[in-house]
Amino acid sequence: MPKPAGFIVGEPGTTEAEFVAERGVQLGDYVELEYEGYRVLAFVKSLRRVSRTVTADMDFKNVVDVVRFAGGGSFLRGSISILGDVERNMFIPRVPPEPGTPLFRAERKTLEAVFGKGGSGKVHIGSLLTRGDVDVYLDIDSM
Repeated sequence: MPKPAGFIVGEPGTTEAEFVAERGVQLGDYVELEYEGYRVLAFVKSLRRVSRTVTADMDFKNVVDVVRFAGGGSFLRGSISILGDVERNMFIPRVPPEPGTPLFRAERKTLEAVFGKGGSGKVHIGSLLTRGDVDVYLDIDSM
């Protein structure tokens, strides 16, 4: 099983949640999480770096001293938009995920289920910005 990219924290809702991560998550990434029997796809919509040792109320000299002796010691805090369960026609569970629920980088097969695969009636329009290995197709028949 892959290592979690982060964990849900705080007070998650049914369509949005906050998470923390050490690294490996970028703005615009897609992540997956499992809860209540669903495996949902989510989009990283905001991201910031947080430090408990270097804080906004410190002056320049304090920051220099702390960084020199203790290092920066930061982590990522962000928010996701829950898009839905890919296997259930993007159904959004009616219950939010529990705090502590792990987030995983979205699998390629999950993203391909959402953004299409090549075939008749489909036009390749590019690839995902954060996942160049995932092509995006547009079904011209549905337009």
